[in-house]
Amino acid sequence: MLTLAVGVATFAVLIGFKQLRPRIPAPLVAIGGAIAAAWYFGLQDKGVSLGRPDSAGIPSLDAARPDADRAADSGRARHRA
Repeated sequence: MLTLAVGVATFAVLIGFKQLRPRIPAPLVAIGGAIAAAWYFGLQDKGVSLGRPDSAGIPSLDAARPDADRAADSGRARHRA
């Protein structure tokens, strides 16, 4: 229930800042406030879900390999026009 309250409060800050102070970066304020509240009030110890741990780690960086048939078809399509 407390997790839902944090989410609703964050959403309210987003909407409120958009309406009342559109020049202030609302997402930055909302997320910063949620992080500060979680730390200050110890919300994780009270059962608030602060995100799931990533057990897979950081994904590896792989170069994209284009499909040879697709590349050949797109080249032919450009030359027809």
